[in-house]
Amino acid sequence: MVLAHRFWGDAWVILLFAFLNSVIAVCLATANASTRMWYRMARTGSFPKALAKIDPRYKTPVNAILVQMAISLAVGIGVGAAYGPQVSFGFVDGLVLILAVGSVYIMSNVAVFMFYRREHRAEFNPILHVVFPLISSAALIYAVYKSFQPPPPSPYKWAPVIDGVWLLIGVAILLVMRARGREEWLQKAGASLADGAPS
Repeated sequence: MVLAHRFWGDAWVILLFAFLNSVIAVCLATANASTRMWYRMARTGSFPKALAKIDPRYKTPVNAILVQMAISLAVGIGVGAAYGPQVSFGFVDGLVLILAVGSVYIMSNVAVFMFYRREHRAEFNPILHVVFPLISSAALIYAVYKSFQPPPPSPYKWAPVIDGVWLLIGVAILLVMRARGREEWLQKAGASLADGAPS
């Protein structure tokens, strides 16, 4: 808002409303995507079936919405109360989630190479399946490196630790499921990524 005051004068409030509109739109989009993920994973059997419950009137996944709302409120209010709104927004959205999503993109790039190299060798394209994934992965790694050089103050410095613990928990769950012979759980979780509206 500093630049808005400097260059827009008394009309800076227009940019404030544009900013608020963008924030609301992003919050709605991410909440919708997360809720659909809860619902789809429950529908395929990789999450508790209760999350697949559909409201008979509005046709919305009511339990999935409530779970997403509870998690959002707990994280938002908890971290916000501890560090304030600006720090909590930059910490949770700016680093913790960005690092997690960046890691997923890098793993996806590796998966693209392996998939076409092993499963569809006839369609393998060095530019599409090697060069582009390497460039995008390198850009993500560089961005993460620059974000932590020099090391940021607390709580930002804990973002990699949180993501690392998050990753280890996920790997542990997968190993336990595999040891119990329930590898179909992973296939169901993958199938839930297919887009589909509640019905």
